[in-house]
Amino acid sequence: MVHIRRTTFWWELPVNGAGSSGRSSRRCCGIDRLSFWPMVLAAMALFRSAVKKLVNDESAATEIMVYTELGQSFILLWLYYALLDAIHAIIQGMKQEQEAINKTEPVRKMQNLISKITRTKRPEKDVVYCFAQTNTVPAEVLLYVWWVYYIGGKVLGAGIVACVLMGVEESVLEKMLIGGVMFSLATASGFLFELGPNTLSLLRLSLNKPFYVGDLVTLNTNGAMDSPGASIMGFVENITMMYVVVRNFEMKQTWIPHKTFSGMIIQNWTRRPSKRSRCRSASAAAAPSRRCSGSRPSA
Repeated sequence: MVHIRRTTFWWELPVNGAGSSGRSSRRCCGIDRLSFWPMVLAAMALFRSAVKKLVNDESAATEIMVYTELGQSFILLWLYYALLDAIHAIIQGMKQEQEAINKTEPVRKMQNLISKITRTKRPEKDVVYCFAQTNTVPAEVLLYVWWVYYIGGKVLGAGIVACVLMGVEESVLEKMLIGGVMFSLATASGFLFELGPNTLSLLRLSLNKPFYVGDLVTLNTNGAMDSPGASIMGFVENITMMYVVVRNFEMKQTWIPHKTFSGMIIQNWTRRPSKRSRCRSASAAAAPSRRCSGSRPSA
């Protein structure tokens, strides 16, 4: 009970002392911003219920209830938009972080290498067969996919509030909500445009950063390093909305769908702290020891 009071009612929050440092940043003018709007919604619901029971004039009660419902709808819409904006800001932050990494010398060196080896120095051919940029980041592609959800979510929320303002029946609103939920589930399950698996794959690449564009990687399903027939080895050339593009040592492009890519094991050769080299040396049995000591191994 004490926990509910201290996390819900702002007048119960400790101002100073232990445990107040995390909560003080959420307070503004003595109000906890995280609990204020849910409390307003609860108060409006109680007020609506009280008006329905206490006001004898049916027309006045109906008018008050309508205004209360409108207030609740606008508050819920604002909270919903705030959630969408927060997710959008997180993805934007990931994009900016990855773009800053792209500007570092090691990553830029590998991306310049990809740009050189994939071009034929014939502009008319490079425009058709080469990517215009070799510094694409997963979060940038994820942002393109997220825009579908972002705009669709805002349009759906505005449409529901507009229906409330126009006095649409609750059954119609329920059907709209059910339709929106079914659309989201279908998208997340990959039944519509395969956006669901692609989004999850791009999100994992953005969060974990197993490689950058330009890195030398090996992709397979069992993690083996000595099975070239079952592995794909090459430079990551680009990341698109549907595919991860790898350029092997024969300069052949391999387009891997995100759905298939999610089940692969990634081995990143670029991130080795040191490189192993093999040296061979030979000496004759009759050679003087002075020559053997001064001999150099040949690669």
